[in-house]
Amino acid sequence: LLLKTCLGIPWVAEFQDPWYAPSRPWRRWSERALLRPILTTADAVITTCKGLAREFEQSFGIPGNKLTVINNGYEENDFSAADSRRSEFLAPGYFHFSHFGTVYPGFSGCFFDALKALFRESPELRDRVRVNVVGFPDETVRQAASDAEFQGIVRLHGFVDHAMAITAMRSSDCLLIFLGNREVARLAVAGKTYEYLRAGRPILAVTYNGDTVELIRESQAGWAVSPDDTQAIQQALRDAVSHGPQSGDPSPIRLEFVEQFRYDRLAGKMAEVLNSVVSDGS
Repeated sequence: LLLKTCLGIPWVAEFQDPWYAPSRPWRRWSERALLRPILTTADAVITTCKGLAREFEQSFGIPGNKLTVINNGYEENDFSAADSRRSEFLAPGYFHFSHFGTVYPGFSGCFFDALKALFRESPELRDRVRVNVVGFPDETVRQAASDAEFQGIVRLHGFVDHAMAITAMRSSDCLLIFLGNREVARLAVAGKTYEYLRAGRPILAVTYNGDTVELIRESQAGWAVSPDDTQAIQQALRDAVSHGPQSGDPSPIRLEFVEQFRYDRLAGKMAEVLNSVVSDGS
């Protein structure tokens, strides 16, 4: 903002994440006071999802032609070079639900309550289903992993390198997204969502309405259910397991839709924005 004001050179402001309103009034006011001149002074504003672009347009009056949505995405080479063998830490013979990355506090919603209800309804599934959390778990996940009813079922694996994570995604039978926060679901999409889409396995997104729900539906990739609807989550779990373990080389149902999120194609959209502000300022 300072360089733009002093030098007048073209400036693109890119928001990889939203600025969530802080709880303290003074901090909230001061951040909003800083955000407004950034949005109004920049020659172009990029967001990674439509929800945040709508927020800037409606709350700050930023014209739509100044806003560009360039989603996060995936690196195609990560998948073309992926190991076709089964992941080493996913035991064979089970239906594997897998979540990758950090689980933020409270984001899993009623998932584990729904899983418990499913097991009570169909006890035989205890011997068929495994839930893997690959990354950093919150306290809810830790408690589930230590719960006697989930003994040996909910498994914590810690962080693994990216290549191993891609192999595990492709080896899983259903990929989990936990986005149980209304404001986050409205304004953001977890970066792993795009790798999930490319991995080609069914996705179960526990999330409120927002861009993630739209992505799941448009890609025909699986289920998107409200975090506080235990019965809906239970039904989605039941539906997923009923399809049985996935086999063969995974591929997205709507590959042409998913391929728009390749990083090399997204780079082209970024180039268009940069070329536009340079030509406008010349």
